[in-house]
Amino acid sequence: MFLNELDGGRVGFLVMSPKSPVVWMDDRGKTAYIIPMRIKSSLCENGSIAIASLNKTEGVLRIEDMKVIGGKDIREISFSKRWEQLLEFYRNSYVFDSTLQRGLLIEPAVYKPIDSIQSWVTIPDYIFAQNDTMPRRLRIKLTEKSLDFSKNLLVEPGQTQSPAMQPKPTVQPRPPVQPRPTVQVKPTVQASPPVQPKPTVQPRPTVQPRPTVQASPPVQVKPTVQARPPVQLKPTVKTVAIPEDFPDTYTIVINGEKRGYAAVQDIELSRKLRNAAKESKEIPVKVEWNQEFTSYEILSLV
Repeated sequence: MFLNELDGGRVGFLVMSPKSPVVWMDDRGKTAYIIPMRIKSSLCENGSIAIASLNKTEGVLRIEDMKVIGGKDIREISFSKRWEQLLEFYRNSYVFDSTLQRGLLIEPAVYKPIDSIQSWVTIPDYIFAQNDTMPRRLRIKLTEKSLDFSKNLLVEPGQTQSPAMQPKPTVQPRPPVQPRPTVQVKPTVQASPPVQPKPTVQPRPTVQPRPTVQASPPVQVKPTVQARPPVQLKPTVKTVAIPEDFPDTYTIVINGEKRGYAAVQDIELSRKLRNAAKESKEIPVKVEWNQEFTSYEILSLV
């Protein structure tokens, strides 16, 4: 049997979930619409999923197959039994409500036998071919070859599979080709170069002794006095703590630049800082960076 594509529509899934409105989403999961339809609450509480095509412009929703109904996965059963479940859902679990649906037409699909192809006046571009023993339908582009293939999807009496779905005979693999033995090539022997005669060694001339040179007295070198490097003056660092609205929390400002916050953990230091804050909002302090808490720690007052 086969099913024409819905004119101007897209194939997707009709999803009924607990505590959620009924939703149609396209087969790529990119677009979703809320479908206003009245159904039994048990179908949503346990979850149900159907294959459906939606033409949003014309306001048509066509239910074509059931995959999960009332929380039960029925994808592995035959299509004829799934179709019975779909009609049962449409007749007894769905209630037509013109006010709620606001003109949306919800209807089951109408499948036709494959042999009706010969009586077609116009040939559509694509059809969905469905066989009772096939786990899922096929989307076929209609050509002369695909029409022949669609006819073969019919299951003849006594067959468990259509001729198009019959397994092909197993092709026996060819025996592997034995590689030819490699011919070993003897290496070419290089001729040795001729032996060159050694040159005659000339005797060295006699070395005449040099006259003795009197050594000059050593020159005394005065030590060089190294100049002292200029004394580098450390820049003056002014660190102040400004109290915040939270207890024992202060903003640290170094040379006029805000560096972050510091908390006080010592009780005695906390008391001293509170007393100092009564006299001035900028308290000179000595701080140290605490890597463990990634913040400054106030060590003492200056």
